[in-house]
Amino acid sequence: MKSFFENTWKHRAHVIMALPAFLVLLFFAYIPMGGLVMAFKSYDYTKGIWGSPWNGFENFKFLIASKSTFLSMTKNTLLYYVIFTGIGTTLNVVLAIAIDQCIFKKCSKAMQTIMIVPVFISYAAVQFIVYAFISTDTGILNNLFGTHTRYYSTASFWPIILTIVKMWNSVGYGSVLYMSVLSGIDSSLYEAAEIDGANRWKQILHITIPCLVPMITVMLLLSVGNIMRSDTGLFYQ
Repeated sequence: MKSFFENTWKHRAHVIMALPAFLVLLFFAYIPMGGLVMAFKSYDYTKGIWGSPWNGFENFKFLIASKSTFLSMTKNTLLYYVIFTGIGTTLNVVLAIAIDQCIFKKCSKAMQTIMIVPVFISYAAVQFIVYAFISTDTGILNNLFGTHTRYYSTASFWPIILTIVKMWNSVGYGSVLYMSVLSGIDSSLYEAAEIDGANRWKQILHITIPCLVPMITVMLLLSVGNIMRSDTGLFYQ
């Protein structure tokens, strides 16, 4: 124990640097895990989590017994994971390459700043932005096309709406991560490719994308842990 405190004091600068991240993880990841007990309780709003009576595995039995609901929930969860991950990864890579090499190269710093802004906008605020677009009476889309489409009450529209909102919110940050990899690619590889007569597309296909594959693999593996995670802000705002 003494050596622990001695090492902590010796490396106090590193400890102080890690402290904010540790506190965020503690308060927003580990302490909320106490809410897992709700799965084993007959929750009563008037009594709170700890005052509600225990009911063992009854909640799980009810969920599994509701076969159609359970299968529908599982299917939708997996479907959204595949859509968000597939489209998100593709857009992240395409946008990162476009900014780094092609379309927006001259203003890449400004584009990175603009793209990362949506990450800091809460879904509560995004809700009002979406409402301004798809409201039945005052929505921009209905006024623009002269229609009276009820987007909010039509279930078939929501997979598209949720996908667009999710991509708008997360693609910018993901692209910045991939751009950090692109900035580390040796420029001599592109110079050698130009000497060999490779055009821009072939350079991207045979140099840029292969260099991004390790990062893509890591990001996909990390995303597997979120397969059954509910994005509360996105789905319930």
